[in-house]
Amino acid sequence: MVISNDSSESQPNKIELKALCATRWVERHESIITFQCLYKFILIAFEELEKDSNRETSYKATNFNSSVRRSKFLVSLEIVANLFAYTNTLNIQLQSSKQDLSMDKINIKNIIALFNSIRENPDNTFDSLFENAARKAQMFGEEIKIPRLRGQQTQRNNIIIRMIMDWF
Repeated sequence: MVISNDSSESQPNKIELKALCATRWVERHESIITFQCLYKFILIAFEELEKDSNRETSYKATNFNSSVRRSKFLVSLEIVANLFAYTNTLNIQLQSSKQDLSMDKINIKNIIALFNSIRENPDNTFDSLFENAARKAQMFGEEIKIPRLRGQQTQRNNIIIRMIMDWF
């Protein structure tokens, strides 16, 4: 799918998806961040592929489209992309041939301290990430929903939830 230049909205700084590589950490970081940046265009592409005359293509596009629109996926994508944004620079530095181990150690300690502060005050960070996920869902007429709950749960504690954000 080609992203048109005549769109009134700002264009993304990424134009193609990267493969998720299991062994190259930098590419893994970049592929998640790129997916997050191109999320809107990915959904548009899936909607177009759902109309394809080839049944298999249409079927797979429908399944993928359904999967990436789910609330759990959207919230998880925002959280992972946010955390990967912090560690991406460090990954690049650690894989370079000109490493300064003392600077790397300082950077690692800084990231650990940052993650600890996020862990201690999760509401500050999570509120903005949840709002980003909700905005992405609203772009396509969706909303963040609590997964179906059962009266008697066996896999998760039965907690009374007043707000959707509390479930996540």
